[in-house]
Amino acid sequence: MKTLSLALMVGIVAICVAGGVLAPTAVAVAGDTLVSRLAELTQRKGTNITFGHVCEQVGFSADCKVYQSTYIEGDGSVHSVNVYMEPDTKIIHVFLAEHDKPAGMVYLIDLNGELLKVVRGKNEGGWTWTIASIDQAAKGGFKSVADGFKKEIEYWNVKVNQLEREPDRRGQRGPRLHIRT
Repeated sequence: MKTLSLALMVGIVAICVAGGVLAPTAVAVAGDTLVSRLAELTQRKGTNITFGHVCEQVGFSADCKVYQSTYIEGDGSVHSVNVYMEPDTKIIHVFLAEHDKPAGMVYLIDLNGELLKVVRGKNEGGWTWTIASIDQAAKGGFKSVADGFKKEIEYWNVKVNQLEREPDRRGQRGPRLHIRT
């Protein structure tokens, strides 16, 4: 599989597992990656929701729950960080998502910022999500994966400080965190 990398410096004291995914008992220290910071913040501040259709496309259970932090921009685009912890292994997986009304992309990445899988979505009277190879996801009217992934990382580089200032919400049920900017 072809991968894209962010070339972020890693400064993590952690229990590492296959694929560079961080176990939840790990401790992030100064110099940690943007993605590990987003994961930690979203677990503390995000809302617990079902993310089944997307999880199912990447091989996780259809009833998977994620912690999600969502921002809705003035142009109607929606951006979210979604953090899933495997129940048995306690391995953490991070999904960055961006969508507007007709289409969307979800990027499964490791805590070092390496793109692992892409799920694309179409809204034709209801959302449908399908796995796509990193090379093929851009076909059929979808934007370039490399460009979309880069823009989403740039977006979260700007938003991470705002997310940090949000109140802790861990474990709360109810409506998703939607913050208009």
